Amino acid sequence: MKESWRDAAPRLDADTGGLRVNIEFREPGPEDPLFLAAQELGDRNRKYLGQLTFDAWREYAAAGHILVAIDPAEPSVAQGYAAYRTPRNEVVLAHLVVRPEARGQQIARSIVGRLSEKFPDRRGIGAKCRPDFPADPFWPRLGFVALGSLVGRSQEAHLLTYWWRDHGHADLMTWSGPPPSAFPVVMDANVFIDLHGAKPGSLSPSTRRLLLEVLGDRIELLVTPEMYNEMARVADPAERRRLRNIIASQYPRLPVHADRFESIREVFVRSLGKEPASTQDQSDLNHIAYASAAGVSTVVTRDNPVLRHLRSVAAADIGVDVVSPEELVAHIDESEAVSAYRPAALLGTGYSLKEAGTGDDSQLREFFSYASGERLRDYEQRLRALAGTRPSSSRLLLADPTGTPIALLGTLPLGDVLSVPVARMNQTALQATLAAQMASLLRTCASDAGARAIRITDPHAHPVLIDALLRDGFQMNAAGALAISVPRLCTLNELEAVVTGAVSDPSISGDEADSWLKSARRLASEPSARAALSLERQLRPMCIVDAPVDSWLVPIRPQFSAQLFGYPQELLARRDGLGISVEHVYYRGGRSGEAGPSRVLWYVSGAREGVVMGRSELIEVVDGPWETVFRDFRRLGVYTRGDVRSVADGRGQVRALRVVNTEVFPRPLPLRNLRRFAEGLGHSLQLRSPSRIRPDLFASIMKEVSL
Repeated sequence: MKESWRDAAPRLDADTGGLRVNIEFREPGPEDPLFLAAQELGDRNRKYLGQLTFDAWREYAAAGHILVAIDPAEPSVAQGYAAYRTPRNEVVLAHLVVRPEARGQQIARSIVGRLSEKFPDRRGIGAKCRPDFPADPFWPRLGFVALGSLVGRSQEAHLLTYWWRDHGHADLMTWSGPPPSAFPVVMDANVFIDLHGAKPGSLSPSTRRLLLEVLGDRIELLVTPEMYNEMARVADPAERRRLRNIIASQYPRLPVHADRFESIREVFVRSLGKEPASTQDQSDLNHIAYASAAGVSTVVTRDNPVLRHLRSVAAADIGVDVVSPEELVAHIDESEAVSAYRPAALLGTGYSLKEAGTGDDSQLREFFSYASGERLRDYEQRLRALAGTRPSSSRLLLADPTGTPIALLGTLPLGDVLSVPVARMNQTALQATLAAQMASLLRTCASDAGARAIRITDPHAHPVLIDALLRDGFQMNAAGALAISVPRLCTLNELEAVVTGAVSDPSISGDEADSWLKSARRLASEPSARAALSLERQLRPMCIVDAPVDSWLVPIRPQFSAQLFGYPQELLARRDGLGISVEHVYYRGGRSGEAGPSRVLWYVSGAREGVVMGRSELIEVVDGPWETVFRDFRRLGVYTRGDVRSVADGRGQVRALRVVNTEVFPRPLPLRNLRRFAEGLGHSLQLRSPSRIRPDLFASIMKEVSL
C-alpha cells in the first residue's frame, strides 16, 4: 500500500529526491572531454531518448546548448546532462539524462533549475516523452505539467506527452486578476469533473447548482497547471483530449513560475511533515500550492480527506482557504466586504499616498503592464515625461499598510482638462474599494489644479480602475474615459450655463459634452430628486442647492464620526476597513421619516460647540431586527454589536442609514452660525435626532461651507 500524506508516519526527506550532492555545471564545447562523457551517457540511454546524429551533437555543443552537471570530486564524470534548443521564446529539451549511480540526488532538478536561471526571459521549458517510458512519472516532480499529447515522428508513431515548465510570464491567455465584482476561486479535479466530465460524481448536480447558479458571476473559477497532469491520467483518449481542450479554451492560464510554485510547495510539505507518495495526493497538494503562488486565496474541492487534513495547514502556512462548494457560498458572503466592497480611506489609515521620487523606480516598475502588450520603453517614457513637468504634474503612489505599492496615478493639467496618462493598480484584496477611492482622488486633483474635466489617456489603464471610473460618472469613448468635475454650487436656473462652461475646453467634443448637457436641460425642465442626485454624482463636487431633494440634519457622536468619516481627527489611526470606503452605514433606534434618495448633513456634537462637518448622499434606509441589520451592514459601520443593540427600540428594531460619497467640509459650520441661519429663516432646529430641513436652510449652509 502506497504511503499517503493521510498516513501518520512522517518522512524526513520532505523534498523530492534524496540527498543533494555538490553540483557544478559546465557547457563543454565539441572538443571538450566532458562533451564525450555526456555523449557516452546519452548513448547508454538511447532507447529512451530522441535520436541525435553526430553532427547534431556537435551543433548543440558548439552553440553552448549542452549543460553538464558534475561533482567537483569527479570533474571528468558527467553526473547528468541536458541537450536543448532555444527556438522562438522558449527552451526545448532534446535530452535530459542522469547517470544511474547519481539518481535520487536531485541532479535532474538541479539541471532544470539551472536552465530556468539561465533563461528567465523565456516563456518556459518544454519536453516530449513517451508515457510508457520510466521517466514519465518524474516530470511533475521537476515542475512540469502535461499540456497535451502528440504523435511522434518514429515509424511506430508512438504517442508523446508534451511537458511544460512555466516561467510565469503573462500573455493574452494569462489570468490578470478577477473582475471587480467577482471572487477568484481555484477548483481541483473532482470539482472540474463535476462541471465538465462525461461521467461526473453523484454530487455533480449540487456542485453545478452552487457554483454556476447560486454563486454565478460572483466568483471566477480557475484551474491550476496541475489540472493538466490530472487530465493526463484520464484513461479514455477522446475524453482526455476533450477535457484538455476545455481547460485551454475556457480557463485563463495562471502565470506562475515553476520556481515560485516549488518554493511554496516546499513550505507546505515541510509544514505537513511528509511528502505525499501517491500521485493523487501530490496533485491535491499541488493545486493548493499553485493557488498560493498565483495569489488566489481560495480552493474549492469535493475531496473530504483534503478538507480534513490539509485545510488548517494551507490556511496557516501558505494563506489558502480550502472549502467545499457548500462552504464556498458562506465564504464568499463573509469575504465580499474584503475582496470587493470592504471600506477603507487614504487619510487617517495605514495607507499612504506620496509623490513618487527618483528613488522609487523599482516600485514604479511594478506597474508596468506586460500582460496588456505594453512596451517597457513606452511605459518608462510616460513616467519620465511626467517627472519632467514637475511641479505641475504628479506621480501619486499609493502604498498599503505594509509599504507595498498598490496604485499609481500620473496627472498633468492641460488647459481646463486634467490629463491622466498613467492609471495603474496592482492585485490586492481591497482593489475595487481602492479603485473607487482613486476615482474620487482624481476629482480632488482636478479641483486643486483648477481643471473642470478629467481625461484618462492611459491605453493600459487597469480594468478594475476603469470600472470604478465608469461607476463614478466617467464616460468611455475612443479617446479614453472622460469626466466633468464642477466644484461649485448652482441653482436649477444656472445649471445649463454651469455645465456648458465646464465642457467648453476645445479638447472636449460636442458628442462628448452632449449627454451632460441633455441631462442638465432635462433636470431644469423636469426636476426630480433622483435625477438631481444622479447628475450631482456625475459632476461631483457640484451641488444643486434648490433641487427637489429632501435634506436631513443627522446628529452623530464624535467617536463614530471620526471612524466613519475621519472627522474629528484622532491620535489613533482609523481602521483600514473603514477608512477608504465611499460607502458607510449609520444606525439609530427611532424613525423620523428618513428615505432615500436624499441628502444628509452630519452634525457632530463637541465638548464646547458642535459643527456641521459634511454631507452624504442617502441611498437606502433599512429597518429590521437589530441582529439582522447589524449582520447585513457590519462591514460598513463602526458600531459594535453592543452599540447596535443599545440603540434598538423597545421591540428590538433599528434603522440603518446607508450613505455614499461623503464630502467632509474644509471649513465645518459651527453651531452658532447654524442657529443664526435657522433663526433668520424662521426654521426651528432639532439636534437630538434626525430632522428634515428646508431647502433655504440647506442652501445657506452649503454657501457658508463653500466659501
